Amino acid sequence: ISVFSGIAGTTANIADSELDFHSSSPGSRLFPDMLRYILQSAVYYRRINFVVMLAVAISTAVIGGSLIVGDSVRYSLRQMTLQRLGRITHVAQAPTFFRQDLAAEVQKKSGAGTVAPAILLTGSVEAHDGQSIHRAGSVTIAGIADDGWSLLETSDTPLPGDREVVLGYRTAMELHVKSGDTVSLWVELPSSIPRDSLLGERDETTLEIQATVSHVLSESTGASRFSLTPAQQLPYNAFLALDTLQTALGLEKIDAGRRSAVAKPARINAMLASSEKTPDTAAGNSAAAGALADDSGLAEAIKSQITPDDVGLRLRPITDRGYISAESDRMILPDPLSDAVLAAAEELGLSAEPTLVYLANEIAAADRDSGDKRYSMYSIVAGIPFQDRQASDSYRLRDGKPVPQLRDHDLLLSAWLAADLQVDVGGTVKARWHDVGSHGELPEIERDFTVQGIFPDDDPKTVDVNLTPHVPGITDVESFSDWNQPFEMEMSRITERDDAYW
Repeated sequence: ISVFSGIAGTTANIADSELDFHSSSPGSRLFPDMLRYILQSAVYYRRINFVVMLAVAISTAVIGGSLIVGDSVRYSLRQMTLQRLGRITHVAQAPTFFRQDLAAEVQKKSGAGTVAPAILLTGSVEAHDGQSIHRAGSVTIAGIADDGWSLLETSDTPLPGDREVVLGYRTAMELHVKSGDTVSLWVELPSSIPRDSLLGERDETTLEIQATVSHVLSESTGASRFSLTPAQQLPYNAFLALDTLQTALGLEKIDAGRRSAVAKPARINAMLASSEKTPDTAAGNSAAAGALADDSGLAEAIKSQITPDDVGLRLRPITDRGYISAESDRMILPDPLSDAVLAAAEELGLSAEPTLVYLANEIAAADRDSGDKRYSMYSIVAGIPFQDRQASDSYRLRDGKPVPQLRDHDLLLSAWLAADLQVDVGGTVKARWHDVGSHGELPEIERDFTVQGIFPDDDPKTVDVNLTPHVPGITDVESFSDWNQPFEMEMSRITERDDAYW
């Protein structure tokens, strides 16, 4: 900017003196005069030049300082993240629990240095000092085995033993506890069926685990910052031995025997992976050291080793009717799982029929009197894709006609239910069912439906008990009185005909 000002001043001086540069010989007058004019201009515009130079200097200092501070902050955040995660490079976490053996299978398949099983939950920790109760909420409660503990920066703190807990610095300060004190950890009991669904458990949803504080991690120890959520603030966390947490939650390995007729594997909900090789495993396998350089290595290994049971999918063959029922432990198949089942069926050349089954509290004839018993308690309502003509062609009504196009308030009845309600085609029935609330409430909804058809007595679909997914304590009992359901039932209104049909 200063040079441009000098040139402008020089041009002005040249114009004022009316010099003719063309009359001067090159090298004799041009360059000394130009230098003199530049110097004179710099002196003449010294105030402006000083202000410009000062502004440039300040701007350079501000920009340079910002770059230095920004680089320092970036470095600090990077160091905090590396300290928080230790040697962990990848984490695979699921909303449900899966086999612990999957971690070892994925490690072998992916060639990773370590794939450690873990349980990561959010809970709270309490401590009593005799006079008051101190509580820390939103605590990351981690159940970790030896291989997972070695991935964290623990400053040589040993893994907690049975009924012991290692507390992060902030958690211990919030609870005012030290090594040797006893604390209570509160975690939610695992349930495959969502608690806000009809069959979800609503009582005793939390579990208290009492443990002795074996160590308190220092503020500078990396494990004190362990969290899967990036944050500058020191998080709350507590560490238990994996088998201790599994036993408390009922997720430990169970062999078939007197205690259980069916063997169950130990279960986890997270895998902590590191692409780094330990010295004893790195030799002769340097190519695999970078197997998890991106997400694809871990994802492909999980995809190749995962089983239907790991994602809560149950395949129940119905041999006498020639089909397989794909059901979920969570009662409702999530969309990705449902899409995968349909895609697999198409790939295998099988026909598939998505079905939604629900329990109606009551289905009754709309014109019934208050005294008659033209109603049925706890009947099954099934939503079937009749709009798919290929699926619809496999159904025939009692009069031999195909299934008509159904509107939102239309339904088809089985022959048994039509006789029980004493209604015919064109009649109206009322249905009551529990609507699942957002906080676990079960408000009841009532709707009217028009009967558009009745199936024959021997229709293979409406008399198929396997259309309803297997629900322990409900579908495997012979009477309504034996139900083990988490909601109130109107037992006094159940008729002998209802119980006999069930």
